[in-house]
Amino acid sequence: MGKRRTPSQSQPPGRWVKWLNSYQAVSQCLGNYDLEVMLDASDGLVRIENVLPEHVAHKCLAHMQAIPDAAWNDTSAGDDYRQVCSAHPA
Repeated sequence: MGKRRTPSQSQPPGRWVKWLNSYQAVSQCLGNYDLEVMLDASDGLVRIENVLPEHVAHKCLAHMQAIPDAAWNDTSAGDDYRQVCSAHPA
């Protein structure tokens, strides 16, 4: 990975942050999907491609990529999800 840039904390929130903080906007977006049916039809995990507006998705990705590797906590559980989900008994 290339050199990571840390987003400036002094910048006012962009429209992508405003969108994420808008219950109405997010609910309307997710309302396009019957999440309950999708979850029941899966093993409890659903992947929805292109669910976020493009401007929100790009900014979220940029901010996640700006987080230094050392700041991430590895919570890999391999095949045993109970290793990191102890609050959710099987």
